Amino acid sequence: LGFKPMTYPSRKIKENKLKAGMRRIQEKQEAFNRTVCRGQAPQVFVSGQWARPQQNGANRMYALVAKQDVYFTPNHVGGARRTEDAVDGLWNFFIDLDVGKDENGNYMQLGAVDERKKEMMARILQMPKATAVVETRNGYHVYWAMKPEVKLSLREWKAAQRRIIELTKSDSAVKDAARLLRMPYTFWCKADKGKYDTYLTRIVEVTTVDYKPRDLIEEFEKVAEEFGGDNITIPTVKKDTSVGTVGV
Repeated sequence: LGFKPMTYPSRKIKENKLKAGMRRIQEKQEAFNRTVCRGQAPQVFVSGQWARPQQNGANRMYALVAKQDVYFTPNHVGGARRTEDAVDGLWNFFIDLDVGKDENGNYMQLGAVDERKKEMMARILQMPKATAVVETRNGYHVYWAMKPEVKLSLREWKAAQRRIIELTKSDSAVKDAARLLRMPYTFWCKADKGKYDTYLTRIVEVTTVDYKPRDLIEEFEKVAEEFGGDNITIPTVKKDTSVGTVGV
């Protein structure tokens, strides 16, 4: 009798790994929705307009297939127009850490970006524990959720947001309460399509941590003082100022 080597159902193994990976993504996204979006469906912005709640999933799936930019609002906007006056739920503080562009105005190559991301992550770990960290093509979006019982005026929120930006030396444009940031697990598809490869954003970490604004600012101040301030700054090249009210 000849010996027959054992064969493994490699296709089945790959399918199981894919399913397991999709489950992990779904679990992270659901946890992100519970903490950053306070258990509500994210307010999704696709192709320059709001996606109705019942269409969010469909729009996101379409964007994944068609590779469109998909955004959401970390704070809740109560009106049809995305303005600060329409914000009726101040839920999060957030920063955009971005490597910017090179001296020629081009996005940096991914190898160079990855090196900068290592520095960024080291500094994120020095900051107060984040509620969520999302990796984008050019850096990270970091979120700190407020405790649900906290009620802030827009003026109070903006003052705290500006202070966090000052202490982290992050993108100073990310200061409006109606800001759009990239929806996790959707593609970065910047202008100049064809010049740059698309990049799938992902959730690096999501927690249940939330803060009272004063406690959060005090923790930031403490970190800045302990590390001499400069240790929580992010070195940048040339900032991209063309993105307006959209996080890159």
